[in-house]
Amino acid sequence: MWTTSDLKFLSVLKLKLNKTITPTYLNRLVGVSIKTPSDFITAASGTDVSLCLQKEIKTGEIPQSDVIYAKLLSCWTSNLKELMTKIGPGRKLTSVVNTYIGRYPLMAVIYGIAGNKTVDLPYPLNQDIFLAVKEAKTFANLIESLKKKGREDLKPVIEILQNYRDYEISEVDPYDFMLKARETFWSMVADEVRKAGGGEALTRCMNRVRKVIPLIHEVRKAELAEHNISKALQFFDPKEQEILKATAEDYGRLESFLIFGEFFRCLNEIHLSPLGIETLLQYLILKDWETFFVTHIIYALSMGYSPEYLKQSLERWLWLYELTSK
Repeated sequence: MWTTSDLKFLSVLKLKLNKTITPTYLNRLVGVSIKTPSDFITAASGTDVSLCLQKEIKTGEIPQSDVIYAKLLSCWTSNLKELMTKIGPGRKLTSVVNTYIGRYPLMAVIYGIAGNKTVDLPYPLNQDIFLAVKEAKTFANLIESLKKKGREDLKPVIEILQNYRDYEISEVDPYDFMLKARETFWSMVADEVRKAGGGEALTRCMNRVRKVIPLIHEVRKAELAEHNISKALQFFDPKEQEILKATAEDYGRLESFLIFGEFFRCLNEIHLSPLGIETLLQYLILKDWETFFVTHIIYALSMGYSPEYLKQSLERWLWLYELTSK
C-alpha cells in the first residue's frame, strides 16, 4: 500500500514525535521551576518548538498571543511542507496533510465573515486570507481570489465556500457559517483519512470529532447562560458525558476538554498503531495542541503570571489527558 517515499515520510514524522511536546511530556515540566519564557525554552530543550521559540521570540519581548501562535504555526507547517517537497510522499498522504492544515486559513475566512472590520485577525499568518474576505462582496469573488493564490491548503477552504457561491457574504449568518464550515471541514478530513487507508479506530475518531463540533457550542451556551450543562449532555456519547460531568465544576477544565478533549481521545485510541496514516494524524494533532498550549504558556510567562499558575495549567492538561485515556 505504501511506497518507499511514503514510508520514509512517515518514519521521519515518527521520529519527530519524540521532539514534540505531548501531554505526557508535561510530567517532565511539572517539577521544574519555570518563571520566564527563557526558563520554558530551556526546560523544553531538545524539542522542535524550543528551537522555534529561540529563533522567533526575543528575550524580554512581550508579544501578543496571536503573534506567538502565528510564529509557532508557521514553524511546524513550513517544516512539514519542506519535508513533503524533499521526500515526495504520495497523493494520499499529501492530501491528508493539505486538508488538515487547511483549517488554519479556514479560521481566517471565519473571522473575516464575522465582519470584524476594526481589528486585525488573531492569526497574522493568514492575514492575506482575512483581507481577501474583507475585500470580496460575494462568495464567488472570494473563491476566485483564493484560487489565484494557488495554495494546496486552500483547496478544502474553496470546496467549503462553493456551498455559498450564489450568496453575498453579508447575507450569511456568521455563527451558522462557522458551525457548518467546521463540521464540513472535519467531514472532509475524515473522508481523506478513510481514502488513505485509516483503520477503524481512526475513522471512528475523526467522525466523532465532526459530530461533536455543534454540540460543543451548545455546552458553551448552556454554561454561559445557566452555569448548568446537564441538558446538553444527552447529545453526547457515554464517555463524553463522563468527562463533561467530571469537568463541569471547573470552567478551566471544561474549556480545555471542549477545545481538545476529543483529540486527546483520538490520541489515546491510535498511539499504539503501526506505522501508517495513524502516525501522520498523531503528528498533526499533537502539533496542533502543542502550538495552542505553548502559545498560552509563553504569553502567560511574558505577562508575569506566577509559577503556580503555570503548574496548575500543566496539571490541568495532564489530568484531562489521563481522564480521556481511561
